[in-house]
Amino acid sequence: MHLFLSYSSADYDIAAPIQQALVQLGHTVWFAPQRIGAGQCFAAEISDAMKSAEALLLLASEHSVGNATRPGSNEVKTEIKMAREKGIAVIPLKVDASLESGGATGFDYLLKNFQWVDIEAMLLSRRFDVIAQRIDGEIQGGLKPDFSGFSAQLEEVETLLKAKRCNDARQVLNALRLPAEFNDELALLKIIAFLQGQTSIRRLSKRDADACVHRLGELGQGAVAGPALYLQAILSENFYLANSIADGTAGFMALKLQAQPHGRLKAKYIKMTDGFPADGMGFVSRWR
Repeated sequence: MHLFLSYSSADYDIAAPIQQALVQLGHTVWFAPQRIGAGQCFAAEISDAMKSAEALLLLASEHSVGNATRPGSNEVKTEIKMAREKGIAVIPLKVDASLESGGATGFDYLLKNFQWVDIEAMLLSRRFDVIAQRIDGEIQGGLKPDFSGFSAQLEEVETLLKAKRCNDARQVLNALRLPAEFNDELALLKIIAFLQGQTSIRRLSKRDADACVHRLGELGQGAVAGPALYLQAILSENFYLANSIADGTAGFMALKLQAQPHGRLKAKYIKMTDGFPADGMGFVSRWR
């Protein structure tokens, strides 16, 4: 398995033998001092290593995650953030009491809800082969990426869109870096934000309307199929039919039938798009 070992340079004497012991068990472990040569870009090397990493091993100590009196390592904090953004499982390795207090400010949020592997006692015997076997056992037991916090970020965007603050929503959306599992939901919210920023659905350019329909058609096969089909229906009646243009969608009734297996449309999508249909709640009633 491809692993990324995140640690403070102050803990090198612990990190190096753990890395070596894991390699002996067949793992590929990215290890900063070993892999980054003179003149190479540190940030670029880390980014490349994250692309292939299946898990981030965090050597959690007072030097890396900090405590009430130590700030922790900014580099380690960045690596944890990158792993979470990419949906990479994070496995904290408890070296001292720092994790028990939540770490320094900033780390307490990043490390919330993680279950750690306690290697503190094992370090006393310096049996790094035993430590590696313990870590390997955790990995073999199945890795679960941590998605806590990502849903909250999307909910923030939804709140802005429900308040018709489309420009603020678009700024947040453009800054978000979420795992692939959130791609469909992210794309849907970007379309809603774009449409909110227009004078009216009827006044869209045909190019923009067609582009929206094409992307919504792709989303109509995934996790946000229901609202994607609903938005296509809005465009069908309020752009194509309203402008006497050949409909680029399957049409209201066909789209409604396609949406039925996906259940009742959630109220949040109605709220975010309530200014789109010309007949307002009449459109919603016909859809439901």
